[in-house]
Amino acid sequence: MVRRIRSIVTSLAVAGLLVALAAPASASGRSLDEIDPNNVPILVDIALLRPAGLVMTAVGAALFVPVGGFTWLIRRDDVDKPFDYLVREPFTYTFVDPIGSHGGRR
Repeated sequence: MVRRIRSIVTSLAVAGLLVALAAPASASGRSLDEIDPNNVPILVDIALLRPAGLVMTAVGAALFVPVGGFTWLIRRDDVDKPFDYLVREPFTYTFVDPIGSHGGRR
């Protein structure tokens, strides 16, 4: 049983190594200067980035409660700074930005 598991893990490791080595061969032919990091494929945006933005919005809101409380105690005028970073930016990224484009906010 252990021998069979070991062979499966070895096969998966070799397959992963082959895929990783073949990835540079499938480059699109564009130089790094031509690639715009603010524009992503729509499928990647919908399947990966938007759910990650939703999770980060929830985590940021949960983190803002203690951080906002401490900030309010120390410097009441600066409460909007951690709110912008922890809640507003992930919310905007997830729900406001057009699909496939997230540029121009900073």
